[in-house]
Amino acid sequence: FALGFFTAISIERSNVEINLNGYKIEYSPDFYIQQRFGSLIEIATQPFLPGVGPTDFGDYWMNLENIKIHNGKLGLVSHHSIHSNNASNVIIENLEISSFEVAGVQLNGFNNVELKDLDIGPSSIYTPTTVYYSNARFILLALRKLLAAIDRNNLDLPTISFSSNHYLSEVQRTFTLAEIEENLVNAMDYTFYQYMNMSDEQCGDETCKALTKKQEIIKSKGLDLFYTKHGLPDGGSMYGIVLNSHSAATRGFGRSTNGMFSGENIILSNINIHDLSLNVREIPAMYFDRCHDIDSDIQSILRGPFSDIMSIHQMVGPDKEIKDDMVYVGNPLSDTQIALYLNKDYINDGKNYAFDSFIDNNYLNWALNDYSWPANCGNFVCNGDIQFHTNKGVMGIRMDQIENTRINNININNLINKSPLILSPCANYSGSHDGGIQGTREKEGTMSTDIRGIAITNGDTLISGNNNVIKNLYSHYGDTTAINLMEDAILDFDDDDDTKFKIKNLNAATKVDQDLYQHLLSINKTPYPNNFNLCKIKIEDDAKMNNSPKKITNKSDCHRSITNDKRS
Repeated sequence: FALGFFTAISIERSNVEINLNGYKIEYSPDFYIQQRFGSLIEIATQPFLPGVGPTDFGDYWMNLENIKIHNGKLGLVSHHSIHSNNASNVIIENLEISSFEVAGVQLNGFNNVELKDLDIGPSSIYTPTTVYYSNARFILLALRKLLAAIDRNNLDLPTISFSSNHYLSEVQRTFTLAEIEENLVNAMDYTFYQYMNMSDEQCGDETCKALTKKQEIIKSKGLDLFYTKHGLPDGGSMYGIVLNSHSAATRGFGRSTNGMFSGENIILSNINIHDLSLNVREIPAMYFDRCHDIDSDIQSILRGPFSDIMSIHQMVGPDKEIKDDMVYVGNPLSDTQIALYLNKDYINDGKNYAFDSFIDNNYLNWALNDYSWPANCGNFVCNGDIQFHTNKGVMGIRMDQIENTRINNININNLINKSPLILSPCANYSGSHDGGIQGTREKEGTMSTDIRGIAITNGDTLISGNNNVIKNLYSHYGDTTAINLMEDAILDFDDDDDTKFKIKNLNAATKVDQDLYQHLLSINKTPYPNNFNLCKIKIEDDAKMNNSPKKITNKSDCHRSITNDKRS
């Protein structure tokens, strides 16, 4: 529980059945906003395998078997409805799953699984906070450990002075560590009260009373940083179902290992995935290694204590543009990231209270001492989210290196990716180079704006049944693909005459008209990182599709989708 209660129900022994008997499990609204990392049902003793993840969740681990979850509803949750690592002989059936922010079902490293009669969707459309609120919740855990240690050792509180352009410079530029914590907590509280629609009387807290000028500024900054207006999740990916061969599925397609019993033997039957929507917030990750060695190929990414990326867009103002003359304005979260890193060894007890944090001195001089931004050697990596995970957009089903998959009657309908165009400071990356994060597909550019109905990387899949449909896929500013086969994936259709598969109403780049397209060309932001392809079938690398039914081609049929040619 290093980052709070990571699940409502943790299955920690084999031979367990959860029969919901028609009832519904979901987070309460107040717990939902405060616990930004969690599932409803975890088939494991912790959310990651030992040694994996943003922090240490402990060494205790047990591979589980003979698990059944059925007959009910799974509702509001901040990450996954059902999540698992290394479970075998699992049955998940007769469930209505909705209001998740990452995936309805994610299974990593499994053997012998049946998913049956599942209705998955809609995903969350009332997500109250941005990804930065999650990082704020987590960094408070680290900061409060440091403050408690300072208090135990009867030490004076350290102080930190920020740039003359700091957002609170009218009233204050130098803060104690306790004041920095207070600023962050107040900014978060204002966001919480906004979401809960609490009146001054209901909240019963100092933050709801008449505000000082400083508090007014913090409230405005906090709501701008933490409160989302569009209501959609802004992480890097959204799935109905994720089937992954081993460990976490946070990197690019097919990046997990594929050994014995690492994702094999699964049946999906009568699955309805619908109404998934996402608005990805791309976070350019900063590094300054070439300030120290101009020929360096190292990328020492600036990050907070739990692998959270420090977001440059939220530190500069007021236009939030990345440019050579930008100055540090800061915000309650970035101030805390800096303060924690500067005082990681303050106690001198052998502990690093900043955990995984790293901040380069070139950045610190800019943020604290009014140095100019080092435009000649400050660089960025793009196509990643707040945790430096590879952005992948919206997918009905993602299967990475899964052997012996059987699908019978799958319906994927109404997937929408509203993620904006990428106008990032990175080079025009077409893959995991020239500014693209590791895991970015070659000739892909940004993946945050894309939609895939079914994405299969390696492994073999057989589809049967007379009611298989992918329809109504909409990407505002990116690619749309019904079926995407990558690397050595093999997709076979049952040769039974009754097998049918329909693909209809695919829509790519629905918000890109000819004028916008010409503008992107003029500023060299298309075809990379922004590309606008429409594909019923996209077959890459050495992948193969065999015995496809009528009107489904065995080869790629992609074309550029601009202006009058957006639909397939």
